[in-house]
Amino acid sequence: MRITSRELFDYVDIEADPDKSEMIKAGKLALRDSGDELLAQSAKNLNQAKKVFQGTLIKSGVVTESEQGPKYTVEVAYRASHAAPVEDGSRPHMPPVSKLKPWARKRLGDEKLAWPVAMKIKEKGTKPTGFFRRAWVGIGTFFVRRFRHHSRRAG
Repeated sequence: MRITSRELFDYVDIEADPDKSEMIKAGKLALRDSGDELLAQSAKNLNQAKKVFQGTLIKSGVVTESEQGPKYTVEVAYRASHAAPVEDGSRPHMPPVSKLKPWARKRLGDEKLAWPVAMKIKEKGTKPTGFFRRAWVGIGTFFVRRFRHHSRRAG
């Protein structure tokens, strides 16, 4: 999932014009801040949903920047293999019970409960958390606030 300068510059009605280098710099800083905020809010959503076990998913979150000509992009991604199923849920499938045992020991107090959990996942799948999608709420407003902050400092 990506946020790009073009989308967010359009949001605040700014033309990416070389004559406006201070504004572009403020936009880039605000965009980077927005990526960091998106990562922080999605991690907060995971913690609130009690979906954090060993922290592997949260630790896999990254913010990367790239610039190609006038296009500046900030990408926020979770690289853990289970990020998509946690975000979107999963269809019924048989999960590896061995992977559920440590979770069941910590969350349910008994690793033997991994088997019934696996059977429920086999029958019903898993529910989506929407941890990343929900983090997007308000990110446009956040960007505008950060853009104004950085443009005041530049001007």
